Amino acid sequence: MPSQPLPLGRSDFATLRTRGAVYVDKTHLVCRLAEKDYQFFLSRPHRFGKSLLLSTFASLFRDGLKHFHGLAAESIWQDRTYPVVHLDFSILKSYRSHEEFTRQLQLHLAGGFGPCGFNAEEVFGDGFMFALRNWLLELADAPIVLLIDEYDAPLTSCINRPEAFDDVKSILSQFYGVIKSADRAFRFVFITGITKFQGTTIFSELNNLQDLTLCKEYGELVGYTEDEIRRYFPDYIKRCASVMRCSEEELLKELKTNYDGYCFEETCTKHVFAPWSVLNFFEDPQRGFAHYWYLSGGQPAVLLSYLTSHTLSNPQYYDQPKAISIESLLSSQSYEFMEEDALLVQTGYLTLKSRDGNIFKLRHPNKEVATAMAILYSDELLRNTPVTRLKFAKLPHIIERGRIEEIAELFNLAFASIDYNRYPIRDEASCRAYLHVLLLGAALLTRVEMHSALGRSDLEADVGSVQWVFEIKFVAHEAQAPLALEEALRQMESRRYGSNSLSERLIRRAALVFNGEERRFTLYEEQPSG
Repeated sequence: MPSQPLPLGRSDFATLRTRGAVYVDKTHLVCRLAEKDYQFFLSRPHRFGKSLLLSTFASLFRDGLKHFHGLAAESIWQDRTYPVVHLDFSILKSYRSHEEFTRQLQLHLAGGFGPCGFNAEEVFGDGFMFALRNWLLELADAPIVLLIDEYDAPLTSCINRPEAFDDVKSILSQFYGVIKSADRAFRFVFITGITKFQGTTIFSELNNLQDLTLCKEYGELVGYTEDEIRRYFPDYIKRCASVMRCSEEELLKELKTNYDGYCFEETCTKHVFAPWSVLNFFEDPQRGFAHYWYLSGGQPAVLLSYLTSHTLSNPQYYDQPKAISIESLLSSQSYEFMEEDALLVQTGYLTLKSRDGNIFKLRHPNKEVATAMAILYSDELLRNTPVTRLKFAKLPHIIERGRIEEIAELFNLAFASIDYNRYPIRDEASCRAYLHVLLLGAALLTRVEMHSALGRSDLEADVGSVQWVFEIKFVAHEAQAPLALEEALRQMESRRYGSNSLSERLIRRAALVFNGEERRFTLYEEQPSG
């Protein structure tokens, strides 16, 4: 068994070090930043270690090298200690009014700045920010360190309530205005979040705030590189390889396929693994390569809120490459006109893959996220149809053991629930794309246009001991359906779709004919085995 516990679910640096948990040493980068007398901002998705990063800064500035024995910082850091104000705005998400949020924020600020000497007992209310500013201005000769985690959490909690959003934005802007006007009181400022909201003063007024979001030098500041996984988790790699009955290199290859691929820097040359997913897999490898990030952090409030008043782009293009300018990624945005692809990058559903001038090509970082994106699209397609969602959840069982008639019936139920005004099905490509997304959203391992020596199949899905191969035809009128069915069956037989698979699963092949006029599969037939 591995001798060191995993740092799973803990984001306090001193606690991890005291308990001897595995700590992936990023302190050479931490010190490089901490040596600068600057104010920084970093945007990263949930569950990527932003809170642990801020806790590491807090420990370094507050306690010096007390908890850094054996780490890179031990031979680098030479500065003195400072009072530290560490604020977590994720706790400011439950409020019912302007007054309640104001009170919560003031209490949180009083708790953060109080240990440094700020006495808020007599200044709660309208005079709070003024008093905080005056107190900060008196600290010019004894500066403090300010760390703010999840600055955008209070905003995302009310993103679909325009009046409340503007109120919260205005209140937060007062605080950030204080930070700007009293900037000489701070030795170091570091702010994290997911989304760059326009008009919150953090970006519109703090013009000396350095945005590290796409900085090449700090592209690996959070997340794990492959080298770090090999270096810090050798015992876990060995144990998991034994459980999975594969070699260590095969295990690492699967880890990369499922959890690697996130790029957070403008040259698109560095990539990292999602630490939450890697740690959960190491903790319980018997669960396999589950979708840990999506289930825990991959449904951020800002994205879910966005989807209540917006729609994702056509699911037909779910896995197609996308492009975005560097200006769109770095600029702050108003919620009303937020660019979808920028939001998907910020929340971790898309990542940078390559760059041509000031244009980035975007793709899903890995298999886990591609599946998570399909789930989002599937939910979007079946929006407001809870009964269909419930029935479609049974698809894996039906597709493994059922007959083609049962499978087609469930497909038709799903297609009947799709809003045809928003998502029309006009041809075979769109029909295949929607079915692909729906199958992925039901947690089935699905592939499109699989090539073989004799041709390419439309859609293949694996579940349990069965591999289904579907050949899809689209017809405009029912009179064309019988001939289309015959053609599909003939193609499958002559081209032996799925026969080049190395899997030991039972291969089942079926032809499906979608009638555009009736908006359903009207003819379907399974090819006899053998």
